[in-house]
Amino acid sequence: MHKKYFLAALFLCFAFLPRAFSLQSDNLVWFDGEKKISAEIINVESLLNNETPLKNNKSLKIIISEEQDKPAVYHIDHHLFLYFDEKNQPDKEATEAFFEKYNLNCENCSNEQNPQVLRLNQKEKNIIKTVNAINFINMKYAGSGIKAYPNRIDLFSPDMFNDFYLRNSWYVINNGQRIFCYEDTYLGDIDLGISQLWENNITGEGVKIGVIDFDGFEFAHPDMSERFLEGWDGVQNAPYNEHSFTHNTSAHGMAVSGIIAANANNNEGSAGIAHQAKIIPLLVDGSEISLLRVLDKVGPDHFNLDILNMSFSYHSSSELVEIAIKNLYANGRVLNGQPLGTVMVSSYGNLATPDSVNLPFPASMSEIISVGASAPDDRLKQVNDSWDLPNFSWGSNYGNYMDVIAPGVCVFTTDFSGNNGYLTGHDYVAFHMTSAAAPVVSAIAALVLQANPNFTATDIKDRILSTADKVHSEDYDYFQNSDKPGHSLEAGFGRVNAFKAVYGETTGLTTSVSHSSGIKILNDLSGYLAIQFSEPQSASKFTAEIIDFSGRVLYKTDFNVTDSDYHELFFNQFSTGIYILRVSDNNFRFVQNEKVFLKN
Repeated sequence: MHKKYFLAALFLCFAFLPRAFSLQSDNLVWFDGEKKISAEIINVESLLNNETPLKNNKSLKIIISEEQDKPAVYHIDHHLFLYFDEKNQPDKEATEAFFEKYNLNCENCSNEQNPQVLRLNQKEKNIIKTVNAINFINMKYAGSGIKAYPNRIDLFSPDMFNDFYLRNSWYVINNGQRIFCYEDTYLGDIDLGISQLWENNITGEGVKIGVIDFDGFEFAHPDMSERFLEGWDGVQNAPYNEHSFTHNTSAHGMAVSGIIAANANNNEGSAGIAHQAKIIPLLVDGSEISLLRVLDKVGPDHFNLDILNMSFSYHSSSELVEIAIKNLYANGRVLNGQPLGTVMVSSYGNLATPDSVNLPFPASMSEIISVGASAPDDRLKQVNDSWDLPNFSWGSNYGNYMDVIAPGVCVFTTDFSGNNGYLTGHDYVAFHMTSAAAPVVSAIAALVLQANPNFTATDIKDRILSTADKVHSEDYDYFQNSDKPGHSLEAGFGRVNAFKAVYGETTGLTTSVSHSSGIKILNDLSGYLAIQFSEPQSASKFTAEIIDFSGRVLYKTDFNVTDSDYHELFFNQFSTGIYILRVSDNNFRFVQNEKVFLKN
């Protein structure tokens, strides 16, 4: 793909911005392809034609309410990021026409590292025109592999955390900053919604996570103080309560532990996703006996752990290990005398092979949340893709038994301190592969469990899988297996989304009816629906009904399709629950039924 141009057909589709997404002096609305986001403008004096460069305090400050206990606060400026996939061939005329229409400059069109992501700026410093451009792209090209993002600054309060390497954790907070491991590589809003959860005090507090791993654990690491509790040494079959090395040139267990629970706001380097959870180190050496010894300590008779991370896989199964895992899933994590089950997460392996060729163990067990690795472009990490580092090419395993994908590229975390570990003289390291992706999911499970302490292991697994984002649905077939609807070989049920997992916002799939109507139902899960018509309509009048599961029609409206290709429904008056939306034309044909998930 030529590095300077994009959007072959963009020039042909310049059109008005739909009335529902127009901008007013006191509020903003934009549409990200799946969700309509309303924002209140706080400092409107910086909106129009600011001739000086916009600093953080000069950017447009907006408040976005996304069904949180308190609204998220963002700053945006006159920059935007444009992502397009490999199927969209570049077209110079269309690109230049689009840039001219919105008075945009391309800041990285010479970017050889990742030419599919363009960083643009609005030359007039006109934020309204910037948001107009974002709206136009995302409305017109929803589902086509083309997406625009605002340049978000300070996703959470700048004085909330002082970890000086937190900016390297692109999966926690991403404002379009440079990806730490790559020169001149900038991506838009690609994080997992973690920082918004931190603002709501969802930090993993009260959750105990066992980490079965190798190389040793450093209890005195400056970023892991008070995070480790006493664990078990499966090699010596003895308590493990102080730092010791089994290898001093690698630090696999430390890296995994830091991703989960490195301290936050302590003037140290990084911050774990569940930074108030506790880590119970479980040391093994790869042998079956050491693994069985630590698994024996996980259950209610000893540590009574909530979550178990296993960033390893074997090429063959073990009957004794299978029995131990099934027992923990059924009888582990006892709360108030009731077994709720231990949540178990395992990495899917790094051989870039499908599970039909190489079935990872124990990740392929149904009791496990199995995790493949995604790259910063939300694609499965593959061999020889643009995210390889010099002399380091690898790919994630994938297939029918992989549940989800999670960030596994350039995940910033703790190393052994000083001259030990992966990097001599450094306390931190950029960690890669599915071993990094698994603890991301374990930490998200801790956030879900803190918010929903009575969830069973099955509840938590179902929540994480059902709320994963269906990334790259233009390439990944989420209907390839009729026995597992919503599952693709390349991404499982999708790329994990921490915010949706905690609050239960089921992503679902945007599906069309089987007739020729081209109706799509876009559900933001909070009381707003957009019914989009992607094909010309023979009928001009349609009916939308919302029905409960007893068959009662709770809401009914007729609407016309004229010069607009979509219709909005608002039903905030409904209580939390699951409803059915039915859309039909005036002859009651082209009926679309879809479950609607609402959340107060």
